[in-house]
Amino acid sequence: MLGKNCKTYYLTTGTRATWGSVGSSGRHEGEAPSNLVLIESCKDVTTPGERKVAQQSDRGAAWETGDTGAFTGNLVIKLNHRTSADAGRTALETAMLTNQPIALAMLDGASDVAGSKGLWADFKVAKFPRNEPEEGHVTYDYELVPYDSGVAPEFVEVTSGT
Repeated sequence: MLGKNCKTYYLTTGTRATWGSVGSSGRHEGEAPSNLVLIESCKDVTTPGERKVAQQSDRGAAWETGDTGAFTGNLVIKLNHRTSADAGRTALETAMLTNQPIALAMLDGASDVAGSKGLWADFKVAKFPRNEPEEGHVTYDYELVPYDSGVAPEFVEVTSGT
């Protein structure tokens, strides 16, 4: 799979609800919300994918052991500058300037294709620097933190097309 085939969407209206019921894979399964809009200027996306680790050792143990806790990590999105009318970038900038959460879906395929999988969560924008290299294109590096909106972040799978 090529990264360029992955898709990042934002929810245009309303608040994020659960994607559907939990299936046998542990993902929430269902049809994607109809008001997801593709962020077309995405260049690179790095989704959070780790858990906190609690480690334990003592002088009598031959091995240090551990256990895992909650998911952790930030979402990082690099956007190319296209035009001032880039709706996806405008939505992220507005979320940053108003300090409001934004609902995002990072899927490994289109939101209307059954089998597409990814992360569905609310985020708050923590950073949004604009990069202006002398001999390169303008880009934006957004860093977003998961936000507790009352609906926990979900790993999801599209089960039918819209």
